[in-house]
Amino acid sequence: MLMKKMLLATGLILILMNSTIGLIYQDYTISKMLLGDFSILLTFVLLFISSGLPTPDAYKIGYAGIISFSGLIRFICAVMTGPLIINNWPPLLFIIVFGIECILLMIIYAMRNK
Repeated sequence: MLMKKMLLATGLILILMNSTIGLIYQDYTISKMLLGDFSILLTFVLLFISSGLPTPDAYKIGYAGIISFSGLIRFICAVMTGPLIINNWPPLLFIIVFGIECILLMIIYAMRNK
């Protein structure tokens, strides 16, 4: 229970920090700020879901490390996103990384009884 509360508090603090920086810093556009907030939110939702799965702790710890690292990659992609979607690789990488995270979550869920 304490871990879930800490995840929630950490996620909210990071979203508030990102939003504040986005409102203060001129080159950090609103679209980058919103995509960054969405990336942080996705990371903490996936961590929250994985912490509640009935799987061994080793899977939870490993998955938390993978999700945290890939969340950082997604956030960097969000910050590097250009104004146009055409010929812009960071949003594509963002979607690919999120898809991989979801596949890993399904694999971990499927292995819960083994």
